[in-house]
Amino acid sequence: MRYPLFSLLIFFSAFKFSAAAKVNTDSLKALVLTSANDTNKVNLYYKLSGQYDYFSSKEKVTYLVSALELSQQINFERGIKRNSFVLITVLFHRGMYDLSMQYCLKYLSYLEENNFTDDIDKLNNTIGNLHYKQGNNAEAYSYYQKAKQYYLKINDQDNYGKVMNNISLIKQSINDFDSSFYYSNLAIDAFTTTDNNLAKANSILSVAFILNKRGSAKLALKKANDAYQIYKTNNVALGKFNSLITISEIYSAAKQYDSAIVNLSAAKFLADTIKLNHLYQELYRQLADNYFNIGDFKNAYNMQALYSQYTDTVNTAKISEKAIEMDVKYDISKKEIELSRIQSEKKLQQNILIVVSLGLLLLLALTFYIFKLLKVSRMQKKAIEEKQNEILDSIRYAKRIQTSLLTPEKYIEKNITRLKK
Repeated sequence: MRYPLFSLLIFFSAFKFSAAAKVNTDSLKALVLTSANDTNKVNLYYKLSGQYDYFSSKEKVTYLVSALELSQQINFERGIKRNSFVLITVLFHRGMYDLSMQYCLKYLSYLEENNFTDDIDKLNNTIGNLHYKQGNNAEAYSYYQKAKQYYLKINDQDNYGKVMNNISLIKQSINDFDSSFYYSNLAIDAFTTTDNNLAKANSILSVAFILNKRGSAKLALKKANDAYQIYKTNNVALGKFNSLITISEIYSAAKQYDSAIVNLSAAKFLADTIKLNHLYQELYRQLADNYFNIGDFKNAYNMQALYSQYTDTVNTAKISEKAIEMDVKYDISKKEIELSRIQSEKKLQQNILIVVSLGLLLLLALTFYIFKLLKVSRMQKKAIEEKQNEILDSIRYAKRIQTSLLTPEKYIEKNITRLKK
């Protein structure tokens, strides 16, 4: 095994669809078609994603993306958190690191906007893993340090141990085995505290790998056997397989090729149980090398042929996975374009509504202003008419007074006529 598989053991079961499972899938699809865009539909999408294979199906990713997008549209916090985390994890395990990072950064932005500080701290380890897988060791180490400080602060020894394992892997990748040994032992101490025996076995096996690289074969063999016993007690086939592969590497490095072949033969029995092609690939590679080293060229040739066969199978699977990845990316891209279009239309409708509302408000304000002007004008006209009437009344009153004070005109004329005589 050229690089150990200690950092993470993925426990999974192959999803074999029975008639009942098919009926369940069809019923969930029917419910999705008739459901409103609410939290219930988000949960239906999530359940549908669970009906498909974790490692290879396009549908699993598609339904998770649909669940996440609908959660974002209706601002469903729990849906955004759950579907973001699961989608990032699924994409990571499928080797779609760039797409996983894309969703991870979007999720990080959401957490920052809403000030979910604990969730941000928990995400640091995941971001570190993605940077590590993309070969960005410096960035990965930086995020692992943030995660380390957070888990120490809240005294979460289990997650602290996982972070120590991840830092150990970075150190292994640059052949800094002394530092790697230090961090792996920190992980072992943390997992011992929490009684997480399987995670502890991963770290012990990592230490065995490091000790073998440092030339401490005897101690390395002891550690690898310790890990094997833990996996055996817990009946973890993949862990036992990795332990036997590591033990065979230790024997092979010590030129004890027969002992290496014995352990590889035991590992083949486990590979037949697990049925993963890349395990057979590594198994037959080591068998071919060890048979060659003892001069058994016939078996070496046969093992090399099997190694080539499984290498072709693994490469074909990778090509198929790449095609699925491109298909998934295309579908996601279409969904994002459609979502962007919907959001643009929604924004345009909102803008139109704002403009119309402002127009109506202006019209209402203008109408009120004109009404007020007309009201003032009528009041002024009434006041003028009232003033005019007051003046006319005053004139009439003055005339009456004047008339009452002056001698009557007929009396004057009568007296003038009389005097003339």
